[in-house]
Amino acid sequence: MICCNALVKAQSDTTYKPERLYQPQQLHADLAFLKSVLEEAHPSLYRYTSKDSLNASFAAADSQLNQPLTDIDFWKIVAPVVATIRSGHTVVYPSANYTEWGYKYGLRKMPLSVYAFNGHLYAARFPEKSDKLYRGARITAIDGNPGTVILASLKRFISPEGYSDQFVNFNIETSFSDFYGRVFGYKREYDVAFIDSSGSIQHVKLKSFRNTYNYADDQNPWIREQKKSEVEKAVEVNYFKDIPATVELKIKRFTYLKDYKKFDAAFFTRLQDEKIKNLIIDLRDNGGGYLGIGIDMMRYMTRNAVVPANMITSVTNEYSFEKNIVYPGSDTLRKGVLVKTGKREYAAVNDYQFSYFSSDRLFTKNVYLLVDKGTFSAAAIFAANLRAQRNVIILGDETGGGEVGTDGSGFSLVKFPNTGLLLRLPQFWMQTTTRNKNTGHGVIPDITIIPSIEDRVADRDVVLDKTLHLIIDKK
Repeated sequence: MICCNALVKAQSDTTYKPERLYQPQQLHADLAFLKSVLEEAHPSLYRYTSKDSLNASFAAADSQLNQPLTDIDFWKIVAPVVATIRSGHTVVYPSANYTEWGYKYGLRKMPLSVYAFNGHLYAARFPEKSDKLYRGARITAIDGNPGTVILASLKRFISPEGYSDQFVNFNIETSFSDFYGRVFGYKREYDVAFIDSSGSIQHVKLKSFRNTYNYADDQNPWIREQKKSEVEKAVEVNYFKDIPATVELKIKRFTYLKDYKKFDAAFFTRLQDEKIKNLIIDLRDNGGGYLGIGIDMMRYMTRNAVVPANMITSVTNEYSFEKNIVYPGSDTLRKGVLVKTGKREYAAVNDYQFSYFSSDRLFTKNVYLLVDKGTFSAAAIFAANLRAQRNVIILGDETGGGEVGTDGSGFSLVKFPNTGLLLRLPQFWMQTTTRNKNTGHGVIPDITIIPSIEDRVADRDVVLDKTLHLIIDKK
């Protein structure tokens, strides 16, 4: 959403051509600019990668800038460097010009989505008429590139969270055609090799499609989705006719900023009125959003006061590169709350704790939390804080977001001076209230359940099934 909002501000070149070449001196200057921005303002630059290692990555990248390159070729050199920081919120995007050009003219994308599992790629979605290709087929190669090599190659361009690959795999699954095209090139046709049901290697030709958008088309599913209210887009409430006193609250994303207080008050009043004993909160594939939504919800499940964070830190309160910021993000927290604790460090302890006392509609019964590799940012913080501040049973797979904390909140988009690439720069490190040590991993469930490829192909929700069986067995 941030990137989309910034496109208009960042876009100025209406004559953009993707084949335009930038000279080595321009590329060296942009790489040096990126390094200086990160060193000046990144909230935890060396948390998971040593300074020497990161400097070595920059030096290796700089040595490759000995010839003219397009902006996307420069991105291929820069993105892996930023990924070595291991900060899932710290990302380099292609230039706004490139992105807008791609939307306008339609890049020829491969019509294939995948499952990433145990180092292999498996077919997930593709055109119905694709010869013998089937969902769950293991992809052995695309255009002659082995599937294992493709997966390992794409991972280099995606920022992980700490030492976990969970969020990287999630990004590959949700944006495979984008990353594949950007890294390996866009074509009119793609040759996909896969293992058929008899164990033989088969090939299928997938014709590319142009991903253009008609924003006036009312039949466009994306348009229809946007017409829903923010709550309708983000939240689902489900009952189970054979399991009384049980409700599932599925939160797809924490984005219903205008309505969350009204929703929480009504929902938890409803739980009291209906004498609900088991609340299942499903955060799978929830990439985050506004932290305050999760904090408010915790008020209805946590006694006394909710603590949203143990510590929030930032390394600077002012930026020397202000003129390069095309989307400032939120600086309310940075300038209004953080206090100077050192020469260049600012911090707030237990920020806003005074504002979040428990509600009189407190839900004290059983809470089950469902998470997976797509549970990131504010959703992962919510999971970590909820576990730390009340009894809860967590089921599913390790979250994509870190358990101990994350570089989050107040994101800015910083435009490179020459190539126009965009750096998403988080302003703060937010430490959750967990008492666990930082292992560089996400929230580990109490009961780990990783759906198999067969489960996913058959759309079997083994995590929810296990949760419901736990509830039944408790009776």
